[in-house]
Amino acid sequence: MIEITKALPCDAEEIYAIYEELKGSPGCTWDEHYPTLEFVRNDIEERDSLYKLTEDGIIVAAAYLGEFEEREVPECFDKSVKRRGEFSRVGVRREYHRKGCAERMLRFLLNEAVDLGYDGLALLVGTENYGAMALYEKIGFRRCGEGVMYETKWYFYERKLERNFDADVLQLLNMFRPHPHFYLGERSITRLRCFLDGFSAGYSFPKIQSFCPDFQEFIERKYKERRTISWNHILLEASGNDEEKALELFFREFDEFTNMKGQ
Repeated sequence: MIEITKALPCDAEEIYAIYEELKGSPGCTWDEHYPTLEFVRNDIEERDSLYKLTEDGIIVAAAYLGEFEEREVPECFDKSVKRRGEFSRVGVRREYHRKGCAERMLRFLLNEAVDLGYDGLALLVGTENYGAMALYEKIGFRRCGEGVMYETKWYFYERKLERNFDADVLQLLNMFRPHPHFYLGERSITRLRCFLDGFSAGYSFPKIQSFCPDFQEFIERKYKERRTISWNHILLEASGNDEEKALELFFREFDEFTNMKGQ
């Protein structure tokens, strides 16, 4: 089971070990002076801003999300941002590289940043850390400049933040699609529906917002359904009450629905 939560004081040494094994990797700017175990403990105990991704109890990745740390804000950053946060100290256990762990964690933290009241995020990337640059650009950051800090040349990246329910749902489903059982426990359209209902309620609280009401109408029309039943039950019946087949059908129908809306 995969979870993303705040790191605890007892996690400090395990997270520090992840950082240590990454030092010396291509593009990595970390060295024996940074980040230290003291830095990790401070992120957890003083800042309360270090997050961990765990799989079956093992810490796989860690990342800092908190106030922008630099004393001077580079001139290239968007001056309309009123409260700027920062991603920093992002590290993934080496054997979990290229498995989407960093992307999954940072997408989660983008929504967390909005909930914390940030309207923009910034970060510094080493100029030879090509993998990190590709990831940050993939999740919506743009390079806005470059400069020297701590005797190191950096590229400056930033992203403005705002809530967009439809975009976030689409992003969530695209993340689910390759391995839905990782997120739902099993391949089940009923579990997907429960998850989306919870996501929708939490997203809009205290208002009430449901998942894509237009999708319900689309399914009713396509399957000529006149009963008052939800889209997941319609697709489940169309799949012979097979939860896994119904989930696969959902993704096909949702593709058609989103393509139609985009026309």
